[in-house]
Amino acid sequence: MASSYIQEVLADDPVVALQCNEASGTVLADATGKGHAATLSGGVVMGRAPMSPGLGTAVQFTGGSAQFAQAADLNASGDYAVEFVAKFSDTTTGFKQVFGPSTLNRAPNIFVNYPSAGQMVFRDDLSNNTLVYTAVDGVYRHYVFTRRGDVLELWVNGVLVRSITMAVGAADPVRPYALMNGALGTLDEFAFYGHTLLPARIQAHAARALALKKLAGVAKLDTGAAASLVLVRSWTTHQHLAEVVPANDGSWEASVGDGLFEITTLGPSGYQPVCHGPVASVPD
Repeated sequence: MASSYIQEVLADDPVVALQCNEASGTVLADATGKGHAATLSGGVVMGRAPMSPGLGTAVQFTGGSAQFAQAADLNASGDYAVEFVAKFSDTTTGFKQVFGPSTLNRAPNIFVNYPSAGQMVFRDDLSNNTLVYTAVDGVYRHYVFTRRGDVLELWVNGVLVRSITMAVGAADPVRPYALMNGALGTLDEFAFYGHTLLPARIQAHAARALALKKLAGVAKLDTGAAASLVLVRSWTTHQHLAEVVPANDGSWEASVGDGLFEITTLGPSGYQPVCHGPVASVPD
């Protein structure tokens, strides 16, 4: 049986994982069992629609926030990852913190519309170096902000979209962390890890969050060797969706949405591309 999104998250040992499925009350439960529930205050609306059916429900923040009690394992030190599914539509500027301690330049701090409208900012060190991404448009996305050694990364829907090299930031050992502190939007899922996530694991989490399906097959040349590359395109729009390097035995798979697809097998120089389709995606 295919694993669910929360099962994929818990398999990577997060410090805290919130599913935001509560129908009422002032507490968001911690699915890890480690006791890091978040306490809600201010304006929130529970039971909102999730990004995909398998994610339960979501919580809309209309001016409220969620607070974590201070705990040593919630302080980022060295490698870490912050993962969440959320959407934002408000573009007014101001102090709008998605996650972090109240000290602005301590690790990790994620803002939306601060200091610029329409942008998400990831800040990790005292020199104010930031990683910026423009995505304030009311669309749900799966985000992972992570430090991998001296590299800060932002993954969106399983794709690495931004990275920057900088010195390791300083964690805030005193102040508790806040979630959706002034950030107006809807939070579907949240997790914090005291370690980084491997790219393959980020992609696995995103595939579950987005409720992606699977294409798979065996791509070989007429010599019996594995093909060099497999391209996946939409059958109706011909949009390029994925490219996969097959394993040594020619096997390959790709995560895609629902629909029909064109599969093109490419070999080295001297081999003509071979196209197949339409091919339907299947549940993973």
